[in-house]
Amino acid sequence: MTPLPAHQVAKNLQESNSRLISLIDQVHPNHGRPSQAQPNQFRPNEIRPNSDESSVEAPAATPHQMSALLSELKQAAECLRSLPLERAPEVEQALNAYRVNVQRLQALLPSIHSALLRERARLEQECTRVEAAAEWASRSRQTL
Repeated sequence: MTPLPAHQVAKNLQESNSRLISLIDQVHPNHGRPSQAQPNQFRPNEIRPNSDESSVEAPAATPHQMSALLSELKQAAECLRSLPLERAPEVEQALNAYRVNVQRLQALLPSIHSALLRERARLEQECTRVEAAAEWASRSRQTL
């Protein structure tokens, strides 16, 4: 793949970053936002869940949300494959912002996993209830 011009790579990454921020906020609003809004000054210890969110269980991410996140990550991967050898400052800034977003998503994955496990347990419990009701209805018909 031939490298794209630096301004095009930076533009593509900035657009991808905007979509990723939106998607991550849809899955879990304000989770792990860096304390500084400067992505080029990122420090790994700055990402942490908001204190009031740690006690609240996150809702399960929808299949649509997960699909959109995966699609956006794949699009960004295509852009990353076309990085020019010499990176302009605007490309570096966009890369740093992308790194922050991916780290935010990484920090969010355990809560997404937990929420999906809770949802699976709820669905299994509901399935058991429906099966019990169907069994009751079947026996009820037999006695009539």
